[in-house]
Amino acid sequence: MKFTAEKIDDIIVVLVNLKRATYRDAEEFKYEVKNYIDKGFLKIIIDLNECEFMDSTFLGTLVFNLKTISRLGGNLIICSPHSDARAILEITGAVNIFDIYETRSAALESFE
Repeated sequence: MKFTAEKIDDIIVVLVNLKRATYRDAEEFKYEVKNYIDKGFLKIIIDLNECEFMDSTFLGTLVFNLKTISRLGGNLIICSPHSDARAILEITGAVNIFDIYETRSAALESFE
């Protein structure tokens, strides 16, 4: 599966199971995450532990979902980005709009 999700209390953790997250998978990912938002989950963690690279289209889906959840009073955060994925976040300035944590446990603790 490209994306797997785990519910921990009122938090959804979505693991991106792709080495390269690109435009080919962006639309599916966008609606996968939006589906959880539409179901009322307002705390979402995107775990990039498996993802070594993401392109700008995939990053755009993260921004879209962050904007959607923020309007509802929730938050979407990122955890465990590889160095190349982190570089994309830094180059684009996305590090200034997302909360980013080095580990899943740190991300989970941030919602407490």
